[in-house]
Amino acid sequence: MITAGKLNRRIVIQSPVNSVDEYGQKTQGWEQVAEVFAEIRPIGAKEKLRAMEYDAILTHQVTVRYQPHLLPTVGADAWRILYGNRTFIVNSGEEWMDARQWIIFEAREIGN
Repeated sequence: MITAGKLNRRIVIQSPVNSVDEYGQKTQGWEQVAEVFAEIRPIGAKEKLRAMEYDAILTHQVTVRYQPHLLPTVGADAWRILYGNRTFIVNSGEEWMDARQWIIFEAREIGN
């Protein structure tokens, strides 16, 4: 069960924004979508061997209060969530039980 008391982490949700610098080169930056309180729960971990080194993949469930503009769009897998010095890439997001109370993001943590 989700309760408001568990929303004890202040996060920033960002979406990518493309622009052109003064030299005409395309650059990618980030635009803040929202700064909200959330619950962050680890839901899984696995390791993959890549380039002869192990790479850990940590997945998390991030729950926030429902706000229509936070429902991911088609390109939402490009969104990211910042919490302190941690960065999470959003894999998906959905409205919990169609009740317009919570949005649950599934995200993977990446190293900085």
